[in-house]
Amino acid sequence: MRIPEPTTSHGVAWAVYEHLADEDIKDPRAKERMNREQRLVLAINVLRTEVNADGFDSYFHNEYADLIAIEAAQLLGPEWHALVTEAFELREASEEFLGQLDEQLYDLEEAHPADEVLDRFVWTHKASFFGPQA
Repeated sequence: MRIPEPTTSHGVAWAVYEHLADEDIKDPRAKERMNREQRLVLAINVLRTEVNADGFDSYFHNEYADLIAIEAAQLLGPEWHALVTEAFELREASEEFLGQLDEQLYDLEEAHPADEVLDRFVWTHKASFFGPQA
């Protein structure tokens, strides 16, 4: 599930995410063929996309949730990891409570932007993301 290597690292994590998400939509078993690094990038970006669009309540109740997102959040730092872990632990909480966690995620997106960190992660693990289609 690799893509051709781009010439720059800027925005590379979203390009990878879009490719992996497309593969996951086309084939429900696509995740089984993804390597660990691909699963991490997919999981954390699905979480970010869904929570930013519709909140944690939607993320958990529309079956987007993937436990590997907790591990993936570690890539983004301790604040991200703590928030995602708490959200998974409290996923059955009220929509109002999960809404408070939504606000915390929005604040984290501003204080600790994930895109640059994920771009660096993808760029330092190029072999996991770029090359001939596997």
